[in-house]
Parts: sequence; structure tokens; C-alpha cells
Amino acid sequence: PVAKAYLADVGASSGQLPRYMSLRDAANTLAFIAGPIIGGRVFEVTKSLATVIGVTAAGSISASALVMLMVAEEGKECWASNLERSGSSGDDGGKGTQDTAAFPTPSRNDDVIVECPLGRRLAAAVATVCLISALYNCGTSTFAAFFGPLAQELAGLTIQGVGAAYTVLSCLSFFVSTTLAARTQAALGTVDTCMLGLSAVGAGLIGMGLVTTLGSHVGPASALQLIAFCLCASLYQIGVPLFAPTVPTMLLQCVPKNRRGAMMGLDESMNTIARVASPIFFGRLYSRVSPFACLSAAGSAVIFAAAVAQLRRFLVLRSVRASRRT
Repeated sequence: PVAKAYLADVGASSGQLPRYMSLRDAANTLAFIAGPIIGGRVFEVTKSLATVIGVTAAGSISASALVMLMVAEEGKECWASNLERSGSSGDDGGKGTQDTAAFPTPSRNDDVIVECPLGRRLAAAVATVCLISALYNCGTSTFAAFFGPLAQELAGLTIQGVGAAYTVLSCLSFFVSTTLAARTQAALGTVDTCMLGLSAVGAGLIGMGLVTTLGSHVGPASALQLIAFCLCASLYQIGVPLFAPTVPTMLLQCVPKNRRGAMMGLDESMNTIARVASPIFFGRLYSRVSPFACLSAAGSAVIFAAAVAQLRRFLVLRSVRASRRT
């Protein structure tokens, strides 16, 4: 949450918020690509798990040192002005001053009608983003839990093969993060990019579930089934980097500067609950009903998140247009 809030401060002042969030997501993906390779190589050379853990700890300490030496904190006077503004808005019941300062008046372009694309009401905007993010994490947790077993069952992959598949998918995600995510958000807008990413993730999950119903589950899968499974997994992986930067972008556009860290922490808390609960719920569907029921339910949850984003944006635009006519 602190890193996202800091990037929001820097990105908002330079007009590069979507790009910075996309690069942050790309850096996280790169860690998932390089980390297992480096860790595996260290273990291969040293034959010591303790050494691998020590290298990991050294990496975390190095990251802290880089933050201390190279990251400049904004002046306290900027924070004081924000706290003053927040305090003055609290005297009138949370209306008026704070809303006006945090959310400028609408412009003529509907795509940028308000600074926060989900409306001027802080509670409603934050609740919408947290709900969307939690539903998305229900889908990603299900994919992380069951992609490996399905890849082994359908494609006959070994553990090493599953790891290689994850690496290939991570490379695809890294490519989208570094080349397409920020451009797509600039072209379509934050909410439309959010819906596009969610739709791709949900469709990928549902498609993977449908693939499991093709043919017999006894023996190796057909070539067509394997190709369809890979395409659906790729569609899912394309949607992830399109969606991921939009949540902090929307949330940080909707929240006053002095509350960004707290709101990001709230969002992460909701995501953690979703990550813990969803594998248990969808795992029961997987074992008691079928893989199709599990993946289609998870995909439907993500598609519902896209519908929530669309509905909220529609209501905001309708409200702004109505206020203009009056």
C-alpha cells in the first residue's frame, strides 16, 4: 500500500500515473520470472535451502537500502496542507470543502468528466473499487490453485513443466505490462481498460472450464483440447496486466492524498480475505462437482466485477449529465 501511495503522489504530479502503475506491475511480474530461476540456480550450486533463504533476505534488505538512498520523500508542508484541508472539511460533515478540493468540476469530455471516474462520493467510490478488486482476486486465486493440476491432467506436464508454463505465462504478462497496458488505458480510459481486463480474465477462466468438458478425462487430451486450454490461459494472462494497474489508479484518483495509504491498506485487506476464502469455496466445487463448475463460477465472479464497474460508471455519467441540464 505504501509503494502504491507513493507512486500515486509522483505519478499524479507528473501526469504519468497509469504508466507508473503499469511499470510497477511489470516489475512484480519480472520478479516472478527471475526469482524462481535465481533461487533454483542458487540451490543447484549450493545444495542448501538456507542459502536460498539467505539470498532472498539479502534481496529484501537491499530493496530497503535502495528506498532509503534513492527515494525522495515529499516535503512536510504538502502533507500539512492536505491535513488542513481534510480537517476543515470535517467541520461541515464531510461535505463541501473536501469534495471540491479532491474532485474538480467536470470537463466537457465524458471520458474525463471527474477526476475520480467512479464519482465524487468517497465511500461509494472506494467500496466499488474494493468490491471489484476482491472479486478479481477470487478469480486469480482460483487460477493459481488449479492451473497446475489441470495442466498436469490435460497435458501430462511434470512439476518442472508446470513451472515452465508459469514462466511462459509470466513472460506474456510482462510483455503486456511494458508495451500495452499504459497505452490501452490512455486510449480507452481507466474504467474501460478495467472492464476489458476483467472480461479477458473471466472469459479465460470460463474457457478453461469449458475445455475440461471436451472429450474424455481418461487418457491424454487431444491436440485441439490442449491448444484451446493454452489459448484460454493466455487470454487470462493478457487480462491480468490490463486490469491490475487500473485498481490503484482508480482508487488513488478517488482518495485525497492524506488518505491514500489507509485506503490502499483497506483494499489489500479485502483482497487478502478473497484470496483466503475463494480457494476453499471454489475448491469444494472442484472436488464435489467438476473443474468446469469451479472455473466457470470463478470466471463469473470476475465478469460480475466488470459489470459492477460498468454500472457504477454509467450512474456517475448519468448523474453528471443530469446536473448539467439543471
